[in-house]
Amino acid sequence: MVNFTFKKQVVTKPQETVDVLNNVQDSCLRIVEGLNSLPLNQSIFIQSSALSTTAAPIRHGLGYKARGFLLCNPSAAFDVYEDTTAANPDQNNFIMVRTSAGSYTVNLIIF
Repeated sequence: MVNFTFKKQVVTKPQETVDVLNNVQDSCLRIVEGLNSLPLNQSIFIQSSALSTTAAPIRHGLGYKARGFLLCNPSAAFDVYEDTTAANPDQNNFIMVRTSAGSYTVNLIIF
């Protein structure tokens, strides 16, 4: 996860300059806050998870129910699905996933 930071600087110039600079800094702060709220910015990369056609819990540790995932560099033609019917031990830390066919080792970005 990448956190963008921005520290507002205190400026002690003539009042007009201070007002202009404060407005610019406030705008930059809103942009940084917007970037930090993007779902993919709040993600985790899971490497080498073994999956098959049976649902398996993948620990993401996000602290909230995952909004989705992306499959990275698949080694064959298959799909990965979230299995919402499988018993999930803790939706705030795990996602239940399976493949459409066969057994594969996958890389996922979970957000």
